[in-house]
Amino acid sequence: MNGIVVLVPGYQSAWVGQLWDRPQLLRVPLDRLSEEESREHLQRLEALLAKSRLRGSELSLNELELFDSIADFDIEVAFDERDRRLVGEFLRIEQ
Repeated sequence: MNGIVVLVPGYQSAWVGQLWDRPQLLRVPLDRLSEEESREHLQRLEALLAKSRLRGSELSLNELELFDSIADFDIEVAFDERDRRLVGEFLRIEQ
């Protein structure tokens, strides 16, 4: 695993890479979003995670901001229906 996407409702998601070389109590700086920005961000993110594969070459400029590390790759989204439901419920917490 090369990294993770940190998802927090109300904040811009952040990519954290090189997980093995990080301090144990790593703080991830997150930028607060307005309600409208947050709603749009979470809807876009939920739509991306509903796919079975994220193709870097097919991401929009906004999506590349979320997944900038995969711009040249394809990423399998290995979620079953339960996983997708749980992530969807989490993303809708503040909506």
